[in-house]
Amino acid sequence: MNFMFFLPIICGITAANVYYIQPLIPIVQETLSISYTKASMLYSLSLLGNGLALFFIVPIGDFINKKQLILIFYSILTLSQLIFYLNSNYFILALMSFILGIGSSVIPLIISSISNNENGSLYIGRIMAGVLIGILSSRFLSSEIGAAYGWKSIYILSSTAMLISFLFIYYYFPKSIGMQKNHTETYLTILKSTISNAFKNKFILLHCISGFVLMLIFSSFWSNISSYLITLFDFNQFDVGIFSLTGIAGASSAYFSSSILRKINYNNKVLYILLMISLLIMAVYPTILLVTIAGTILIDAFIQLLHVNNQRNLYTSCKGKESQVASSYMTFFVIGGALGGLVTSYIYQFYGWSYILILCSITSFFSLFLISKENKNG
Repeated sequence: MNFMFFLPIICGITAANVYYIQPLIPIVQETLSISYTKASMLYSLSLLGNGLALFFIVPIGDFINKKQLILIFYSILTLSQLIFYLNSNYFILALMSFILGIGSSVIPLIISSISNNENGSLYIGRIMAGVLIGILSSRFLSSEIGAAYGWKSIYILSSTAMLISFLFIYYYFPKSIGMQKNHTETYLTILKSTISNAFKNKFILLHCISGFVLMLIFSSFWSNISSYLITLFDFNQFDVGIFSLTGIAGASSAYFSSSILRKINYNNKVLYILLMISLLIMAVYPTILLVTIAGTILIDAFIQLLHVNNQRNLYTSCKGKESQVASSYMTFFVIGGALGGLVTSYIYQFYGWSYILILCSITSFFSLFLISKENKNG
């Protein structure tokens, strides 16, 4: 098997690192004897580290050898997860979660490294498919492995996988692919341009806000649903893992996104309305498991379709600035996730599951309102 066969697999297990903790939050709370909010903070810190790295560190790849930078990221991932596994001190776990998030931002570097390859678009498509499968499988894997061998066992396995990935990149990543290009722009110029693109261009800002809202909803939903299932339906950790497969079913809509989006004329308004309705129905009927299952499939499907459509709209409308636009969008996207996980941990603790769904529905309406307003102005 060649290098490009294994690269999507590596990117998939790399992306999964941030999401392993989501279904484990109730167990972390009980094991460490900490509040639900503090347990949820581990996920938010991972996303925060990821977002900051996407904005501040990943652009460095345009100025130094990408292969060397990628190897540094995999070293960070290997060590942070090993330390996470070996410790039970909350503050060390929190620090390692943040550092783990930084390491997981390596994927855009890998993608940009191969983008100029003869078959670059094909390889990027395979990598994105691997990333999606990795994220969707992460909750199932951490739940099932955690139920069998303890909640931190997934981290020693992942640390080993990251070490193998490091060795694979070291020996097989072509040096020519990783070499930096000559740039007339400075690092600070690129950062300023990224910020300027996000806040001065209304079209880009609208899609960045949409990405922020989508990840806020996604994190709010998946960070708290484990506790909801355990509390209301008496699920155990194994059951939570099985339930997480509904997310895979819903998000698999991304594979059919081209035909689905074409049928609705690439209209985000339709998808946001359907997302809002699904959230409200789940909020009204929180005690019916079948509604929860169906709602989870639909919510993940609509979020994935909106995410794909946002990126399509941005890349087709911002030719020549794809990298900077991607950085802006993904930074908003990840920060939305970090904020969603943090804020809704308080809401769940004091008000319950239905209020989280109502909040998610309100944020969906906010994004829908902005889209409608922009369409009228346009």
